[in-house]
Amino acid sequence: CEFIRSPLDLSKKTRPLPPGSFDPIAAAERQTRQISAGFSMWIKEDLKNLREAFRIFCQDPDNEENFQHLNQQVHTIKGNGPILGAKAAAMIACPLTTMLEGCSDHRRAKPIITLSVNAICRAIEQDIPPDDREVLEFIEKLDLLNSNCKLQKSMASTRDNDFKEQGQDQAAGRDSLDSSPPLPSEDLCPDTCRKSCP
Repeated sequence: CEFIRSPLDLSKKTRPLPPGSFDPIAAAERQTRQISAGFSMWIKEDLKNLREAFRIFCQDPDNEENFQHLNQQVHTIKGNGPILGAKAAAMIACPLTTMLEGCSDHRRAKPIITLSVNAICRAIEQDIPPDDREVLEFIEKLDLLNSNCKLQKSMASTRDNDFKEQGQDQAAGRDSLDSSPPLPSEDLCPDTCRKSCP
C-alpha cells in the first residue's frame, strides 16, 4: 500500500470553530436525517401504489391495462428500493419483473404474482435485510421458475419450427424425422409455481 503525501500542510489551514458559529458537519447530519425521513415516506408511497395496482389486477387478471399497471409498479419498487432503503424488496421485484414481462397468461400466473407481491410488501413493512435467508430462497425459486419457463418457451418454439419444416418437407415429397426433444415436464417448476408456467 502506498501513501501519497500532500506537499501542503493542510492541518495548518484548519482550526477549531469558534463557539456558536456554523457547523457544517452538524448541518450535514441534520440534512441526512431529513432526507432519510423523506426516503421512508417515498417507499411507503411506492408500497401503497403497488398494493392498489395489485388490488385492481386481482379484480380482472385478464385485463391487459391492469396487468401493465401492476408491472409498472413492480418496476418502480425494483428501481427505487435500493435507493430508498428497501433492497430486499427490490431484489424480489427483479425476478418478478422478468416473469411479468414474459407472462402470456395472467390468470395462470396470478398465484405466483400474489406470493411475490406479498413478499415485497412484507420486506418493506418489516424492513427485512437483503441477506435474509427466506428472501434469498424465495428469489432462488423465482429465478428457477423464470429459467424453466424460458426453457419451455424456447423448446416449444423449436418444436413449432420443426413442425413447419416437416410440413414443408412433406409438401415437397420429402420425409423428415421428428428429432426434436420432448418438452420439459412441469415438475421442473417449483411446487408453488407449477400452475404458473405458461
